[in-house]
Amino acid sequence: MPHICKLFLIALPLVLHGCGIANMVSDITRREAGYAVLRDGSRVEGYVTVPDAESRRVRIKPYDAPARRISADEIEALYVHRVKSPDKVHVLAYMDSESPTMYSTGDRKSYPSRWVVREQTGDKLSFYTLGHFYSLTRDGDMNIVSQVGGDIVFIARKSSDSKGFRIGTKGGTPQWFRESLKQYLSDDAALCKELDTKHIKHNDFGKISATYNPQW
Repeated sequence: MPHICKLFLIALPLVLHGCGIANMVSDITRREAGYAVLRDGSRVEGYVTVPDAESRRVRIKPYDAPARRISADEIEALYVHRVKSPDKVHVLAYMDSESPTMYSTGDRKSYPSRWVVREQTGDKLSFYTLGHFYSLTRDGDMNIVSQVGGDIVFIARKSSDSKGFRIGTKGGTPQWFRESLKQYLSDDAALCKELDTKHIKHNDFGKISATYNPQW
């Protein structure tokens, strides 16, 4: 009998740990409420499986119809939120991007389309974050995780552009952000000066998107 008790005490933490893992996996894979706005102007609403950055299709289970797997190229924007947090709606977009040319006169490097999360938006400029895995927390906040050895990347996109512009990575130097932003936003000399003099911080995406006003 004592041996059985010892085995039970040893196994109990493993069971509890296993339950914790199961709950964590359940949180990550849980379908969220939301909808997709398609490029043809239509809308598909239902339970959305939040895509990873490289997902080529998005699964949406309409409330009163069979599930659909929609090509990422057909989606203009994806809106998701926890059922109990309708006030915390997150917007994802599927877009190409390119990087600045800081130390070369050659062409900018292009990157294939990836799912990104919109952080700030203005009339003419929006900012996004690119990770690898996306999920919503119990409180409805967006959780962005990079793959091993990868970076969390910040991307700007003008409303007139079809692709984004990589302005820096999480942990990157402020100087790199400023130079990247000035390169991309060179059509707004006044804003570039504010960034250069640090009157507007390099990571104040809300103020940058609200201030941006191109002169040509």
